[in-house]
Amino acid sequence: MKSNLKNQTKQPIKYTSLFANVGIGEYYLSDLGFVCKVANELEPLRAKWLSEHHKSANVIVGDFTNPKIFKLIANAHIENKCEMIMASPVCRDYSTAGKRQIDSHRAFQFEYLLNFIKQVDSVNKYVIIENVPEFLTAKPAKLKGKTVGEYIKRALEKLGYQVTMGILDASQHSLTPQARRRTVILASKTEQPWPMPPKIEKPVTLRAAIGHLPSLKAGQRHKTLVYHRAPNWHPIHVDIMEQVPSGMAGCDVPGLKLLNTDGSPSRAKFKCAFKRRDWDKPCNTILQDSIGVTGFCNCHPGRKRPGGRYSDARALTILELLIVTGLPTNYPIPNWASDTMIRHALGEAFMPLLVANIVKCMPKK
Repeated sequence: MKSNLKNQTKQPIKYTSLFANVGIGEYYLSDLGFVCKVANELEPLRAKWLSEHHKSANVIVGDFTNPKIFKLIANAHIENKCEMIMASPVCRDYSTAGKRQIDSHRAFQFEYLLNFIKQVDSVNKYVIIENVPEFLTAKPAKLKGKTVGEYIKRALEKLGYQVTMGILDASQHSLTPQARRRTVILASKTEQPWPMPPKIEKPVTLRAAIGHLPSLKAGQRHKTLVYHRAPNWHPIHVDIMEQVPSGMAGCDVPGLKLLNTDGSPSRAKFKCAFKRRDWDKPCNTILQDSIGVTGFCNCHPGRKRPGGRYSDARALTILELLIVTGLPTNYPIPNWASDTMIRHALGEAFMPLLVANIVKCMPKK
């Protein structure tokens, strides 16, 4: 997959990656003429993974909002003459998939980011900010009626940036087989604003992406395909999902009882629980919890078997998650990384093919 991407620039563009999420979103940037020289991760293990991916980067470990860490990153950005910032501030306080806390201290990481952009203004020319869709229109009390998007746009414009904002779906604006919608803010110190990538003609379906892979049962692993191993599910949940057709939820099947593992009635609140993905659509958004049957539409689509039941009553394997994230099947995952760590990183990822399409639209200096 990487060989199909050609160098985008005459001279390498050096950049700093903040809230880097082990560098998944940036996977294709090196083929497009970009070099990560500075990066920041909060947790040491994530920083270790990031270091293995960005071997030429100064990876600084610690809380970006800590003044000492902040200064180290800013100084490194200036010393390396980095021209671009990529940043995906923590999104959980804005996401409707969790408990929204838009007035929490952590929700204001974007203010630290804006201060960082100001601190490195002497060398920086481009900014990419990514977050959940709700980030753009959220109105924390502190902003006194302004949305976060309006606040960021105004602050960047004061620094001389042209600003473009919008919500992009990775399956609509790249060949990523995952319908992941995200706020994207693009800023550039150029005569023309940085345009969003155009829509593609035909999104990639789940069938096209992973339909060729061997069928698995819950708890089964393939003998030769690395990371094609299905997490264990309780027999009660396997029995339920074997009765659910692709693209449907358990609550849509007449007479089907949705149960907990102890046999008691499930109290799952959302229709996305006990739900299979649809073969003929892009994969739904992958979250950190990509295993549980009561999670956000976590069940693999199945094929009808003799007797009327459906195959693959299980979660997606890590191999399948790599594919629907837009990564190659040989993506270099550290051999020391746990399955939980891998799934969390993939569940937080800025889709790398979308990032590639974004930078292909970068205006000239």
